[in-house]
Amino acid sequence: MDVNISEILNQAHDLKKNHRIEEAIELLEKTNNEVEHIDVVRVLAWFLMDTLNYKKIVELQHIQKYDPRNYVIAKNFLDGNIYGTDPICLEGQQVLENVAYISMIKDEEDIIFYNLLWHYELGLRKFFLIDNLSTDKTLQRIKLFEKLFDDAEIFILHDPVIAHYQGKKITGACRFAMTLWDNLEWFLLIDADEFLCPLKPLHNLLDSTPKSIDAIVAPKSFYNLVPGESTEDNELFFRRIVHRTPITSISSKVIIRADLQFTVSQGNHLIIDQSGSEIKNYGCSLDLTYREFRMRSYTHHKKKVLNGGIAIAAAKQQGFTQVGGGHWEAVYNLYLKEGDIGLRRHLNDCINIYGPQTSLLDPLPLEKALEKMNANKSISDLISKI
Repeated sequence: MDVNISEILNQAHDLKKNHRIEEAIELLEKTNNEVEHIDVVRVLAWFLMDTLNYKKIVELQHIQKYDPRNYVIAKNFLDGNIYGTDPICLEGQQVLENVAYISMIKDEEDIIFYNLLWHYELGLRKFFLIDNLSTDKTLQRIKLFEKLFDDAEIFILHDPVIAHYQGKKITGACRFAMTLWDNLEWFLLIDADEFLCPLKPLHNLLDSTPKSIDAIVAPKSFYNLVPGESTEDNELFFRRIVHRTPITSISSKVIIRADLQFTVSQGNHLIIDQSGSEIKNYGCSLDLTYREFRMRSYTHHKKKVLNGGIAIAAAKQQGFTQVGGGHWEAVYNLYLKEGDIGLRRHLNDCINIYGPQTSLLDPLPLEKALEKMNANKSISDLISKI
């Protein structure tokens, strides 16, 4: 049968843009039953994810062949409890000599120390940080962490390139880390606002992953300001922001095997093998998820929008096509057009989407991590003096 795949996909995208996603799904399902095509399967899986129809994804023809990542996510979401508030495991963690933390950072002074502390508490001791021209106190707070935890190995790569080449830079960092540290088996690819949240000791979860699995997909939940909460930096983020979404398939990240053949995509969402194809062997477990503090205050939001918009524009100017970050580009353009008024309206619109009735009251137990070190007050005092 002669089917114009490009025309079908364009039509499906137009339907979705016009809020007719169910019609788009019907069109793609019909096409998938008639022809076997990777792009049809992937777009269909993406649209089904948007409608939370995990059962249809698991049953989708060709899904395991062409989109194994979404298949394992959907299967776990179908079988698991995404609304749970099970306690994060901070007990029984062991030092992880075979795991490295890899992160690209820029202007994260309010969160970076606590992010490093959290992952140290999970057993991480090897930290590879790419600092992309931070202008605030990010580096000073990393240095404080390094001073307080002298068994942690911190490698900071100073990155002078403004353009948003995150995938290339993270891939290079992984390969560099393999020359620094012997016997690495896993990389945690983490942004400064993301906190890995295992429900069991992390070493057990990683050690029990079959050798055939090249990457573990880690879904997220998002901490959000809710209506009535302050958008000012008047208290530590994890004390102010205590409501989160249920676990979602949006923006899932990967924990990857330490392997020189792998290339990391923009955003750390998937990995590519030497042939240029996405790898097939993904694992996923709701015992291993991330929680992200994506909008912590107006000051933070503005800084993130400006940094992101400028970096994306620089990458496009240099001819880089697979940039990603379209949501930040759109908000950056809003800021260029309307300034602080438009940006504050955007933040308030985001806040108004959420509320206690649609969110889980489930604070990240960073207080507990601090208390375990008997360091709650002293660390806060040291940070405030920087």
